[in-house]
Amino acid sequence: MARFSAGSTQRLTRESIQLSSGWRLRDPAIVLAVVVFLLIVGAAGLDLLRGQWAAPAALAALEDENAAVRGELEAARVELQVERATHAELQRHVVELQEQVGELNQQLEFLGSRTAQAAGKR
Repeated sequence: MARFSAGSTQRLTRESIQLSSGWRLRDPAIVLAVVVFLLIVGAAGLDLLRGQWAAPAALAALEDENAAVRGELEAARVELQVERATHAELQRHVVELQEQVGELNQQLEFLGSRTAQAAGKR
């Protein structure tokens, strides 16, 4: 066992006592690990914030595109109604013209038969 001398105990009382935890912040491996961890957490947080900021912008863009497509759809519906109405009117006109052709053919046959009768009497 070591014996204490009067000088060694006096030296202990003269020096200030400093408490330390034994964990040194200057240890390069620990500092590097903490820095890498903080960078990873920071990057993940930044990516999350970008995603949250991008979502409203993307939603607004989709809503604008949706409104534009709805406008195009309404214009196409109006155009289809106009085409249907035009088609129906053209169908009616064709029926009228066919009736006129039938009447003109009857008149032509009548006149042709009268001409044939007149030529046969001579």
